[in-house]
Amino acid sequence: NKPSPNGKFLPQAIAKKFKRTNVLQCLRLNPDDLERMHPSTLENMRVTGLTLTERRSLYVHLIGLGPKWEKNKAEKMTERKWTWYQMMKSNFKENLAPYLRHVDQYGPPENHQGCP
Repeated sequence: NKPSPNGKFLPQAIAKKFKRTNVLQCLRLNPDDLERMHPSTLENMRVTGLTLTERRSLYVHLIGLGPKWEKNKAEKMTERKWTWYQMMKSNFKENLAPYLRHVDQYGPPENHQGCP
């Protein structure tokens, strides 16, 4: 466990999560650096086991890259990045839908009483 840029250490459970789902490391990178990454680096990142909040954070962090990659997807490498971005976006929206249905049925999280 290495110290963060602020000199503090992450709790062990969070450090393990970052290592296991390495796509979360993208949150610590500048989107401009992500744009220059080779598509295979992005494709090889593990995205399973993410919470809705983590998926939302990734989606918001990458939202500026999507239109750039879409515009240049005629280029083979950029097309692979665009496909990866679309997969991330689709996974986020698939996970968001059940949550929104739950909130519609039981109300906002602070009012959840008797929900499954």
